[in-house]
Amino acid sequence: MPLPLKDADSFTRDQILAVQTKSSALVDFTQGSILLALIESNTTACGLFLQSLIEYVYAKTRLTTSTGVDVDTFVNPFGFFRKAAVPASGLERFSRSSSTIQALIPVGTQVSSPTSNQNYKVTLDLTNPHWSPSLNAYVILIGDNSIDIPIEAINAGVIGNTSANLITVLNSGIIGVDTVTNPSALLSGEPQETDAQVFVRFPIYLAGLSKGSKAALASALLSIANLERYNLVENKTFPDDLTQLGYFYAIVDDGTGDPPTELITAAETAMNVTRGFTIAYSVYPPAILEVDIELTLTITPTGQQVDITQNVTNSITQFLFQAGIGGLLPYSMVANLAYESLPTNNQSVPNTTFARDLNILNVTLVTVNGGTADLQATTNEVLKLDSITINYI
Repeated sequence: MPLPLKDADSFTRDQILAVQTKSSALVDFTQGSILLALIESNTTACGLFLQSLIEYVYAKTRLTTSTGVDVDTFVNPFGFFRKAAVPASGLERFSRSSSTIQALIPVGTQVSSPTSNQNYKVTLDLTNPHWSPSLNAYVILIGDNSIDIPIEAINAGVIGNTSANLITVLNSGIIGVDTVTNPSALLSGEPQETDAQVFVRFPIYLAGLSKGSKAALASALLSIANLERYNLVENKTFPDDLTQLGYFYAIVDDGTGDPPTELITAAETAMNVTRGFTIAYSVYPPAILEVDIELTLTITPTGQQVDITQNVTNSITQFLFQAGIGGLLPYSMVANLAYESLPTNNQSVPNTTFARDLNILNVTLVTVNGGTADLQATTNEVLKLDSITINYI
């Protein structure tokens, strides 16, 4: 229920009315009178001030009107915590012009990008073939000119995301290493969970406190860092889709269609502590339903084909990502995604916002996987753009 608020004029008018009602004679409230000045000062110093305090407290006692730290202090006592920002990570190439000596690169070695002024550190990967447990470092062997090893942004969030070949500074010299660069873009950095995202996830969490329910399983999955999409299927086997009562499986994905083993393991752990007693379960990555699109664009003379191609590709890629597991790509949507492909923020897919690109005048001859029908993924599949061919007029 909204608070019945008053403005300054209402406070002043109500006080004048109250005083005049109790007086047997006409009271002077003309401009400049002492009594009017007293009432107006009371309005500002007491009425409006106390009302603002009441508004503040009222907002903080409700989750959806709270912000920032107040959201956390509301949900934390229930055992619910906001997802932390995820640092960008990827591979850094350490190279040299002469390969006559062995070079050691310890974990924690820092590199940086002069473009974004962001620092990155070398992280431990025991499965990397260049890691030496005995030397406790990554090794560039004699005869090798370069190796690729994992790095992670010092600052978590999208601020660490960067394009390829921009992390080019070795912060401290290493004997036997001349240059560094990132051969591929780093795009895995994610921001801290927003207030709006908490508002969506918190009711699911509360509904899942009963354990063993579908809501509880969904809440457990949504609490996993980097898990972007999921689907829960009960009483069916995977991949045969045969009936098996008392069994369920989860399809989980980090947005790539090929989630790492660590994500699958985290999902299995979450399922195990949440499932009902004696209920069997499994966790699988999604199958990929490849999407091949061809279309023809009529553009203005000032339109840049390279930019338009990239923007249309990103627009369609983001839609397929947001369609989720078991998603649908309506045939008629492809043309709309092409028209609405002009990025309006600096976020990468899948967090880009798009607007109408006025350089695109017409979209024709659209095909999806060689046809003109909608494309529907199964409950175990994700749609992923395999190729896009754009012809220009």
